[in-house]
Amino acid sequence: MFKLTRSEQIAIAVLVFLLIIVNLGIYVIDQRRQGRAVELESNMRAAEPAQYNDLDSKRQLLVHISGEVELPGIYRFGVGSRVYQALNRAKVKPSGYVEHLNMAAYLIDGQKIDVPKKRSISGGGTTSVSSLATDSKKININTATAAELETLNGIGQEYARRIIEYRNNKHFATIEEIVRVKGIGLKLFQKIKDKICVE
Repeated sequence: MFKLTRSEQIAIAVLVFLLIIVNLGIYVIDQRRQGRAVELESNMRAAEPAQYNDLDSKRQLLVHISGEVELPGIYRFGVGSRVYQALNRAKVKPSGYVEHLNMAAYLIDGQKIDVPKKRSISGGGTTSVSSLATDSKKININTATAAELETLNGIGQEYARRIIEYRNNKHFATIEEIVRVKGIGLKLFQKIKDKICVE
């Protein structure tokens, strides 16, 4: 049987020991790298919501409220505020007409809410100067009700809904902008352009 000398046995033992040390070192380094990666990812995930919330909380909307309100002026609102909240702060007068406004609509930065005045008619009743201009008879596409929009040639219930949905996110700056509403092209715009307005 082959026998190793004392020096050979010692050399083999040292080699085995060194291999164990090297493998252990590689394992420890690998575990540390994985631990740092997990910690970094965890810190990033924890920070993201806080950073977003901090940014979102600083955003404010400027809204101009005028017309038949006790406190007209420019107001600041947080993101996600609604039209009814704006009117509550401005305090609508008894003479103010708000039936044409969508109370549940979100406020938009730079938006102007004008509360028109009710006007008396014979018989003791009242009517309103809503989105129908008394002189031009044009319909204000920023404030008109669905029923008023449907009086326009070619605008049915579905198109009226789309117009209101569009303006709830962004008011029309010009009448030409109505062609951005899905389904309303230049041909239909030509039919209604003389009957609509944005102010």
